[in-house]
Amino acid sequence: MKIVLILLVFTPTFLYAQTNVATTPIAVKMCDLYEHPEQYSGKMVKFRASVVRLKLENMELDDFTQTPCGAYMVVKATIPDDIHPSPPFHLESNESWMKLTSSISSKRVMADFTGLFKPYFVWRDKTRTQVAEMVPKAAKKNRYDALFVIQSVSEVQALDIPRK
Repeated sequence: MKIVLILLVFTPTFLYAQTNVATTPIAVKMCDLYEHPEQYSGKMVKFRASVVRLKLENMELDDFTQTPCGAYMVVKATIPDDIHPSPPFHLESNESWMKLTSSISSKRVMADFTGLFKPYFVWRDKTRTQVAEMVPKAAKKNRYDALFVIQSVSEVQALDIPRK
């Protein structure tokens, strides 16, 4: 019983203690998040990315630019309703969100993403280093290195995937 109560009290602080959704999101590149995860941990950020996975429930985001970056993360994207406890904001389910969700299974999708960034690990020099004190089991099992809770998407581009 004590363990459950501790988790319920501690988890919201762990996920959202540094989040101030009243402020304007920080505009960054994904490489900034990779190279300085502690600087952006628990903050609202905005960046351009491509959707890697073709299903909403295991969507990952990546930069895919040719610009070299000294670090890397597998960034799992999720929506506020899939996180417990929920963050202090809701998903903006607008035309851009509808375009993204209807396109990810058949097209290469790029968009501007705004939301909460929570890093757990970062890859540098082929070594995975923990950057957070508390880490979810799925992140520990190499399923992802950072979690991104989507507040909104904009500037969605859905490009046809060439057939082989």
